[in-house]
Amino acid sequence: MLAQQAGIKGRTGKAKDLEIELMKGSFDTDPFRLVKVSDCLPVGDVNTKILYAVNKKKTISKFEARGPFQILEVIQPGAIFNGTISIVEMPPKAGITTPVTADKLFESLIKFYGGAFDFECLMLRRIGVDVGAYAKAKDDYKDIVNSKAFFIRVGRHSGAEAVTIEDNRSIKIMQGKGKQPKYEDASTTVWLASDDSRPKSNTALLPFGWLLLSTVELKTSVSCVEEKLPAQRLTPPAPPARPMDSFINQVKARKASEIGPICQIIDTALAKLQTDDEKKEFARAVKAHMGDIFKKSKAEARLKAFIE
Repeated sequence: MLAQQAGIKGRTGKAKDLEIELMKGSFDTDPFRLVKVSDCLPVGDVNTKILYAVNKKKTISKFEARGPFQILEVIQPGAIFNGTISIVEMPPKAGITTPVTADKLFESLIKFYGGAFDFECLMLRRIGVDVGAYAKAKDDYKDIVNSKAFFIRVGRHSGAEAVTIEDNRSIKIMQGKGKQPKYEDASTTVWLASDDSRPKSNTALLPFGWLLLSTVELKTSVSCVEEKLPAQRLTPPAPPARPMDSFINQVKARKASEIGPICQIIDTALAKLQTDDEKKEFARAVKAHMGDIFKKSKAEARLKAFIE
């Protein structure tokens, strides 16, 4: 969107330079330096399933897409995760000329992922995928979608278009054994989830990676699969309180620059947390909260053994 607004096209092969130009900064002057995303913890049970990822052409063709299927473990529809996205107040003389705001962030999600969501519906319908659950997903949350909840896409098989800049894409298209690849502004195939390694039709295939990011509590999660959840899961139980959560909250109550108080909390937490897994999760939370300040700080020195 920023590239389109600025009229920038054809900057293939220069993604980093283009990113700096669009963000009007890099590293310490990058506006996303002030956006902090915590780890997301599951609320209630999270069910997984082993599926096949099959490659399909985006247009009807008598030839199948090349490439073998993949076997993946995926999170099934119905899972809810809870986390925090915070935008830190910009420090004086930070040099950031285009600070991120919540309104701008949500507006961008609507324009980028909302458009991608609708476009994918059309593409999948053309190749015979049943997209009825898409419409149901939007309808189930029509009162909050694009106001308090926003579609996003994550994960390996989100597609090249979901992680590249519009009008400046250069996507590698393989041409078969012995042939040079082509580079286009759009991919020609899509990875879809399947119960079979060689599905006979596309009807029951599903895309990967669509989530609903909500700023309000949801009664159940949105999904692209019509799955009936047990009645007791309609209102997800709150996760049990853990000593580690108390230490994490104490750290978050401090500014990232308050190294001394944070180190005192770290010392207490490391003395009282019983398992290495707890200490690792605590260390990740501290690192995420402190951002760039964490590097080469006394906090990093204390937690170095638990940072993977």
